[in-house]
Parts: sequence; C-alpha cells; structure tokens
Amino acid sequence: MRTDERYIAVRRMIQAGDITMLNQCFNIIPKSIVAEDLGEHKGRYSTRLTGIENMTYKDIKNLSSLFEIDITIVFKLIDNQARSNEASKQSVFDNKN
Repeated sequence: MRTDERYIAVRRMIQAGDITMLNQCFNIIPKSIVAEDLGEHKGRYSTRLTGIENMTYKDIKNLSSLFEIDITIVFKLIDNQARSNEASKQSVFDNKN
C-alpha cells in the first residue's frame, strides 16, 4: 500500500517545526482519513481527539507509526495541544471576571 503523500508532508512540517500541535496535522490530512487508516470509526476517533488528554499509549503509538515519526515527538505534539487547550480555557475564565 502506498503512503498518502499528506503523511509525508505532515512529517516534514513537524520536523521543520511548522506543526507544533497534533490538531494542526488535521489541517493537512483529514481526521476521517487518519481514522480510516488506523482502522477506526471516524466519529469515535474524532471524539477521542476532542479529549486529547485521554489518548492512550496505543493511540499515540499508532499515530507515531502512521506519521513515521518518533513516539516522543507525538507526545510533545499532544502535550503542546493540551497546554494550549488549558490556556484557552483559563483565558475564558479570566475574561468572565
């Protein structure tokens, strides 16, 4: 099976530092394609990505294999996104006061 060229583009953008959070990957390759390539139902996969802090080691390992990048990089992308999500929530609460 030939690798979708978008995975290669995402990997290169991660390596170049242009992608710093996991959700940015899905601007290049849709979640539905990633879910399909992982053999998962796209609705369930999208829901899991919404609660990024709850991703399992297996989820992260599978993404690492799919994007052909080191698993520690995927952990970093997820951590960056979780921190960004937390900062966004905090700013919403700060603006209510």
